Amino acid sequence: MIDQLFVETALWGLTSHYDLVILPKDDWKSDWYVKVLASSFGEYRFEYLLPENKRPWKNAVVIGVATNLAEAKKYLLIAMLESEGWQGNTELKKLAEQYI
Repeated sequence: MIDQLFVETALWGLTSHYDLVILPKDDWKSDWYVKVLASSFGEYRFEYLLPENKRPWKNAVVIGVATNLAEAKKYLLIAMLESEGWQGNTELKKLAEQYI
């Protein structure tokens, strides 16, 4: 779904245990912004790191659970926007306008 959604933007995936960490660049040491975990119950758990200027404490995150793929698409876009890890990305803005 992510590859089909983002045609112009290169997104990098790093797997860690059961998580898929989505990175804005090809560097496993870079800061993470969005994590996704698919459960065996057909749910998708999203976690994104709040930007520093919005954090009530260090490494504060937002967590949500999507119950289907269409909802997961929206959650992914929201997480990418709200984490501010892809600032200035025009493809992300267009997709957000279309799906959110």
